[in-house]
Amino acid sequence: EKETLNLAIDHNQLLRKLANESFLNSILNIKIDDKEESVLIKNVQVHPSKRQIIHLDLQRVKSDQVIRVSIPLQFLNEDMAEGVKLEGGTVTPLMNEVEVSCLPKDLPEKLEVDVIDLKLDDMLYLEDIVLPEGVEIPLLTQDEPANEPILSLIHISEPTRPRLISYAV
Repeated sequence: EKETLNLAIDHNQLLRKLANESFLNSILNIKIDDKEESVLIKNVQVHPSKRQIIHLDLQRVKSDQVIRVSIPLQFLNEDMAEGVKLEGGTVTPLMNEVEVSCLPKDLPEKLEVDVIDLKLDDMLYLEDIVLPEGVEIPLLTQDEPANEPILSLIHISEPTRPRLISYAV
């Protein structure tokens, strides 16, 4: 509802902030002409070979309007899962982030998914994510819910090595 603005931000300070993964999913308060605005980082363009931010897209947010944001998934207890420890399986993430919708005040930094009880050949789906209050996954609330898999615990066999056979001639 407001016009687009061009802003200058201290590059080194921005790089330090971006080192913290949760910074990308946080509501930021920036000061413009003695007024504070709440914004969300929508896109970061990084130079392909230098450690340099080329462009940053920010989106204004209102405290009473629902926003849609991709949030990283963090899988807990991967090494302790029953299927890993007892059955030799490997935890294989199928998604590393999921889009959520919520009010800005309810925006989580990340979504934690505990995999400790998984057995070999088990899978986790979007509906298995424990969501904080006020947070929804749009894929699950649409007219035709899409309960996508987010993780599987499978057995990955070691690649077979060709046998060397020597012949005497």
